[in-house]
Amino acid sequence: MAGPAAGESGLVPVVHASDLVRRLRPRPATSAAAEAGHRWYATLLTIDPESLRKQFEKAERPLPIDLRPAEAFRRGRLPGARSLPHAELRERVDEIPRQGLIVLYGAGRTQDVNGAYQFLRGRGYANVFVLEDGIAGWQARGYPLER
Repeated sequence: MAGPAAGESGLVPVVHASDLVRRLRPRPATSAAAEAGHRWYATLLTIDPESLRKQFEKAERPLPIDLRPAEAFRRGRLPGARSLPHAELRERVDEIPRQGLIVLYGAGRTQDVNGAYQFLRGRGYANVFVLEDGIAGWQARGYPLER
């Protein structure tokens, strides 16, 4: 499968959780910039698997939210994860607590969970991060899964 053309990647700027930096989404300076294919992007705060594993050792454990289909969740998930398939997020958003660290993840690519992340941020969730490389990145490091 060919990749997207330049300027059409749909990728979102990523800020790592350890940076604790909030960036404003860039705005095109002129309509000419918009015509040139520049887009507005919102920030995507991430956490890497190593940092998340360390968070699990603390008293206030994070809540991983598995956005994959329920069948994938049953095959294996992060410790303590809650299944909330991406397709059900809008109907079940009230199940996500507003307190504590919430970590969204999918099968792999960080950008695959961008829609869910932006939806929650738009609903006022300030405590949401995305697991870099999803469950695939977690497994690649040999970290445990619940089954």
